[in-house]
Amino acid sequence: MFRSVRGLGVAFVVLVGLTALSDVLVTGWVWHVRAMLDGYLYGDVSEPEIDRTLALGVLIDIPNIGLYLATGIVFIVWLWRVRSNAELIAPHGHQYRKSWAIWGWLPIVNLWIPRRYTLDVWQASRPAQELGRSHAEVNWWWALFLASQALERIAGQMLERGETLEAFTNGATLATVAALLGVPAAVLAVMIVRRISDWQSTPGFLAPVELLSQPLVGLAPVDLDRQPPTIVAPPRDDPRWQRPE
Repeated sequence: MFRSVRGLGVAFVVLVGLTALSDVLVTGWVWHVRAMLDGYLYGDVSEPEIDRTLALGVLIDIPNIGLYLATGIVFIVWLWRVRSNAELIAPHGHQYRKSWAIWGWLPIVNLWIPRRYTLDVWQASRPAQELGRSHAEVNWWWALFLASQALERIAGQMLERGETLEAFTNGATLATVAALLGVPAAVLAVMIVRRISDWQSTPGFLAPVELLSQPLVGLAPVDLDRQPPTIVAPPRDDPRWQRPE
């Protein structure tokens, strides 16, 4: 059964935008902490002030984590639905089962399965007039997302374990780079979600080629029992069956 994905797409766009903004604000706070530490070393900032600053930093992290979780959940639900819709026209055009929309984010396999999963949905959902369209935005999104996440984790460890101002500064620099990479990654994610949502929400997504009614035979249609439409998959040479590499 076809399900609308526009609402989920809008929710994701809002959440991913807030998450990117939150990352930038948290990075700004990290540099504020660095300035406070510098002042503490030179005697301009007291120890209680440092303690209050670090405690406030923990409170700032909580909404950031909440935004990440909410954005991830909405994206997974959206991915599940667009995959369900894509299966209506290309049931065999997917490398992984639908449940991998969830399991694909487990450690190790999350390095490649979400990209492959999204590409299969992209390929199946793309309308005939855009069959020549490149999927480079999916590749760039995934590369920037992985790079941003990796640098963010390394920066977090450096900031946590850093025992010198120089080590803290290096961690803050990495955190800044991660946040800057996260912005184009978020923009590309929005473009992908909106594009696939638009493709699947356009009238004719389930084209007559894919949904064919049984021919009517007899003197009058009212004399025949109405039969449900037969779902006919695209032929194997249809581009939607071919997975991009």
